Amino acid sequence: NVIALDAGTDVRDALHAFGQHAVRRLPIVSGGKVSGLLSLDEAIRLSAHKPEALLLVDRQLAPMALSAGRD
Repeated sequence: NVIALDAGTDVRDALHAFGQHAVRRLPIVSGGKVSGLLSLDEAIRLSAHKPEALLLVDRQLAPMALSAGRD
């Protein structure tokens, strides 16, 4: 089975998924399609600055952009 995160996943939930499945990268899925890739290192960096952040994908700027969704 492929483990993936929804585009609106909370960073804390993403970190839990990394630990639970012992992986270093997880695909981000939006609308049933892979829209990005999140590494464990990126998730840790983001959680240190914005632990309440959501994973969002901005196809116009970059394959994977992380943004705080709950300020």
